[in-house]
Amino acid sequence: YAWSSILDNAKLFKYPPQRGIHGIHPTQKPIALYEWVLHRYANANMKILDTHLGSGSSAIAAHYFGVDFVGCELDKDYFEAAKARFDMATRQLALSV
Repeated sequence: YAWSSILDNAKLFKYPPQRGIHGIHPTQKPIALYEWVLHRYANANMKILDTHLGSGSSAIAAHYFGVDFVGCELDKDYFEAAKARFDMATRQLALSV
């Protein structure tokens, strides 16, 4: 994945695929990528809008970061899969506290 800006040099981030874990969306990105973006560019009083929710990685990262989040997904199957993934991730977080 690459992050670039007109005003700054491009940055390249490589996140190896997780073995044995198949994505639920063809363009699924790692939660760690969204965590990096949020830590760098967001603050606690922001509300994050993802108009292409996909697998829900952005929602999980936003939850971990502690910001309000709204996600939209046209495909009902992807939405349901993202919701299940989010529920699983937040349940695991609650158990580890």
